[in-house]
Amino acid sequence: MDLDTLITIAPNLFLPAAFAGVFLKAMLLGLGVAAPVGPMAFLCMRRTLAGGWRLGLATGAGIATGDGVYAGVAALGLTEVSAFVTDHGRPLHLLAGLFLGWLAYAALRPKPGGPETSMGDGRPA
Repeated sequence: MDLDTLITIAPNLFLPAAFAGVFLKAMLLGLGVAAPVGPMAFLCMRRTLAGGWRLGLATGAGIATGDGVYAGVAALGLTEVSAFVTDHGRPLHLLAGLFLGWLAYAALRPKPGGPETSMGDGRPA
């Protein structure tokens, strides 16, 4: 076998091994990005344990959607987003203020009473 033939065949011989190496590195990088346990992971775990796998799945899907939006904004550049926010600043501030006001009202309003806990004479049931 001459050198020219070896040069044309050699890259094809190592392609599956190179692909496997790149695939393994990508998997390890993805695991490294997804593995850190932060507040969102704790939220997802808590909701899964408290409400079942459907609630946990919905929470995880919401977290993934939010992360995807952030990644999309970063990938596409902030110029379009900043232009939109600049053009629509007043309505966005109004909506954000109304939402924060509603959250404050919902947090501070009195909670409805639960079932009766006494027997009528002041003693606990």
